[in-house]
Order: sequence, then C-alpha cells, then structure tokens
Amino acid sequence: KAPGEQLDKTRAALKELEGELYLMQPDTILLVSPHAPMNQACFSVNFSLEFICTYEDFGDATTSLRLHGDIEFISKIRGYADEHHYTGGCAVNVITHPELDYGLAVALYHLTQHLPSVKIVPVSLAQMGIEDHYKFGQMLRSVALKSNKRVAIICSAELGHTLTVDSGHDYHPAGEAFDKAVLAAVKSGDLTQLQSLNLELAESAQSVNEFRTLVLLSGTLSNAGIQSQILSYEVGQGSGLLVAQFSLI
Repeated sequence: KAPGEQLDKTRAALKELEGELYLMQPDTILLVSPHAPMNQACFSVNFSLEFICTYEDFGDATTSLRLHGDIEFISKIRGYADEHHYTGGCAVNVITHPELDYGLAVALYHLTQHLPSVKIVPVSLAQMGIEDHYKFGQMLRSVALKSNKRVAIICSAELGHTLTVDSGHDYHPAGEAFDKAVLAAVKSGDLTQLQSLNLELAESAQSVNEFRTLVLLSGTLSNAGIQSQILSYEVGQGSGLLVAQFSLI
C-alpha cells in the first residue's frame, strides 16, 4: 500500500465482522466477487473439492488458505434451477477454478481464520441485466432457506473506482455519487433501492460488475426483515471501501 493507506478502519471492521461470523458458525458460505471467472452467457457456481487462496500478489509468498467446497449445496442450486425452470437467460453453469480471485482470497483471509471447517460456494456473475442478478440472488436465498444449513453470504467488491486522481481510472464525480447511493441504501436496510440507480452512473464510476454484485446481494436479502449496519467506510487507492453487515431479524 502507499504510505498513509493502511486502511485501519477497514481492518478493524473486518476483525469485528469476523467475530460476528464466528458466533454464527455457518456451515456454508456463499461467495460473490466481480473478479471471479465469468461465463458471459450465464451465472456460474465454482465446484472444487478444495479451494486455495494465495497472496503472492500482495508480496506474501508463504501464506495460503485452503477451504473445502460444498458439493451438496451446489447440487441443490442446480436442482432448484431445473425444478423451477429458472432461466435468467440460461441454466446455471458449473466451473472449476480451485484458486480463488484476490477479492475472495482477501475476504476469506480476514473472515475465516477461526472457521477452518466451513465449506464455501463461490458464485460468478454474468454479462446479463441488473434484474437477472436480482432474480439469481433470490434463487440463492430460496435454496439456502430450504437447506438444513446455516448459510452466510460474503460479497467482496469495491465501490466507486474513480474517487481520486490516482485511482488508476482517473477521477470522475460519478464515483462519489455511486458511493453515496450505495451507503444510503445500506443505511436504510433496503438494498432494492439500488435497482433504481442509472447503469450509466455505475459505468462512469468504473463499477458495473460491482453494481451487479450488490444487486445480487439485494436479491438474497429480499422479502426478509433485515438489520443493516455500516462498520466502516474509507477510500483506498481511489476506490470506496465499505464493510457492512446484514442480519436477519
């Protein structure tokens, strides 16, 4: 990180969230990242008996994390999609990528240190509409509710990517506007508000797939009483970094 960008607020919030996740003791964690391998025509679930996270890109060649996939839950997703004739443009695709992308690797490092036995199901986005991502999130929620498992979902995505001139995407005021809209929706506890956002705003903020990730999350939280809490928000390397928690009430 650049000098002065130690992201202390984000680190502290992730530590707090780790404690909450540990208390929940989930059997399975659904994972969504805009950086995961994507089949453009349809949504995908990542199947592997074992997943590995490495951190060489961050200058750490020794640390690694290994977690097991939840084969049963992936089977239930495919079965539910077939039974309910879920289309969303296509059937649910199964891919195999044992090494997870950096967005999920970082999140899992901070959040699962004390959950070595938890199983994971990485989910990939699709080059499809916002409404399709919402419906896919609803489907994941239905599968989770019908299972006999404690299920958590982690969405690892930055917000606006154009908040400073050194962001790597150049500065654009849409980045700040996008972040404000997301923060307002999270504070309200009603993420469905995000569907009313103009896609052009997300495009200008260089955050289209991040937008899709958040809408998918809103689908998993739909039709339920939700208590939302913002644990931290700060800007790092030109991007908005939000840590928030959603709990069923």
